[in-house]
Amino acid sequence: MSVRQRLGNDLSVDRLPDLPLLNKTCTKGLTPAQIEAVGWAHDAILLFTRFAVLVDDDNPALRGMVLQLWDETGIWKWMIFLYNANADLNETIGNKRRPFPMTAAEMKSPIATLLLACTDAPSLLKRMAAVPDVVSLTGMLWMEYSLEFPGVIHDGLISTIQHMLELKTAQSVLSTLLDAVGGAKIFMQVAVDRFRRLTSSKPLVKEDITPQLRFIAFLVQKFNPILGEVMHAVDAISVAIPAADSLIEQVEGPSHVGTCIQTMILPHLIAATSHQPLIRAINQGLLRTLYEARLTFLQPDESHRQIKETTQFIVNELVAPCLVLRTVLHAVERSGLLADYAKIRREDGMAELLPEWEALYALFVDIFAAKQMVDAVIKYFCGHPECAREDKLKRCARCESVKYCSRVCQQRDWPRHRRDCRKGEILGLESLYPVSDRQFDGKLASLQVRMQQRSLRQRIRVDPKLAAAAAAADVVLTVDFSNVEHNIIIDVVESSIPCVAVAVFAIVKSGSEIFTLLAGEVLLTELLKE
Repeated sequence: MSVRQRLGNDLSVDRLPDLPLLNKTCTKGLTPAQIEAVGWAHDAILLFTRFAVLVDDDNPALRGMVLQLWDETGIWKWMIFLYNANADLNETIGNKRRPFPMTAAEMKSPIATLLLACTDAPSLLKRMAAVPDVVSLTGMLWMEYSLEFPGVIHDGLISTIQHMLELKTAQSVLSTLLDAVGGAKIFMQVAVDRFRRLTSSKPLVKEDITPQLRFIAFLVQKFNPILGEVMHAVDAISVAIPAADSLIEQVEGPSHVGTCIQTMILPHLIAATSHQPLIRAINQGLLRTLYEARLTFLQPDESHRQIKETTQFIVNELVAPCLVLRTVLHAVERSGLLADYAKIRREDGMAELLPEWEALYALFVDIFAAKQMVDAVIKYFCGHPECAREDKLKRCARCESVKYCSRVCQQRDWPRHRRDCRKGEILGLESLYPVSDRQFDGKLASLQVRMQQRSLRQRIRVDPKLAAAAAAADVVLTVDFSNVEHNIIIDVVESSIPCVAVAVFAIVKSGSEIFTLLAGEVLLTELLKE
């Protein structure tokens, strides 16, 4: 008998009892024949695995024999039977074939080992991916092993799934995987939950985090919007923000932080269809996280460029246009907007500003509704760990990222909070600061500046010193702001941005808050208090 014939006989599926469906187990009342078949299946899978790991394109004879065995013996049927049996071989049965009894988990381990062996052989991988039951089995094992620490088998199954999804049949494979685990939401929830567990453990183990983060990035990028939009449904940003904080603190280098922000935070914000998810993200510390990331990787290193660009993109393109917190409402609630409306309607030359005012007011209505919705489900507590007070909280005037119920609590918490709070002073205007939104107030300020333009023109003068330093095409002017209405200041200052020698700033003071506009565009700059 040839080697191939002997192997075919040992691996023959003919010895299997009736095969149950993949999604149904035969754990209750295994017959003696089924129990015996569990041992056969275990041995058959181990035997085939030994040959699968030897498959090499340089040995076409062996490769052909293993592929033929796969096709003829139906080795995947042994895998499915062993998985469905879910049997613990008790000591009596176990000692008939092995020196020790084997648990159900140990019996499933060879299945994963065989899947990994096939992953490293492209020809076997294609055969494996062509069998829907094997694809489903891979997904179900991956979900079961997601709780494994360390994730040796889980990480291997990640590799198997990713290799399957890189084949030409990727869409079919993905559909089968999602059906097996219960849908796209559950699939991504499992991936995100494991990432949360890995990043919440201390100290972080970079080797465990890397494959999981890369796997999530691969899924989101290759199968967007199918899986990208699901990141929003599973609230991935609630995991990503504290994860990014932990990575910034414990892992050297920007790669993990950048991937976390680009893969889990950015898609979440892009997929949002309302203000609510963004407000939640801000309340969970989004701006602080972006600020910390930018601060940590501020050095002029090419490897840091991407993370700085990503954080700036999120702020400029996503956060700034629709960031909606208490600051936004304060300016409107002081009736300034309604007073402006009356002035626009009353004075000549203001009619062209009416559509802009109406759009601004519509934005306010939308903002107010979104804020009420969020405030209904979010609770705020005093930032001092020993105090649990929930009412009459005021923000830290320096960083606005923490609230306190009293000055006493703030002073007691200052030794702990000082390290984070002081970081708002380190960078210049071009940097990202952890402050509340300016966009709405910036639009209001821009409108007010143009409403007051007649008064402002009368106070404009050229600053000789700055004019001499600026290029001929630059606009260089200052304003005597001692008697300007609405506390609007226009001034020229030396810019902290290298490519701009001097810049025109419009500063609108609303109560105790100062909003800075550079060339008419809102900057997220440090909140200044009187």
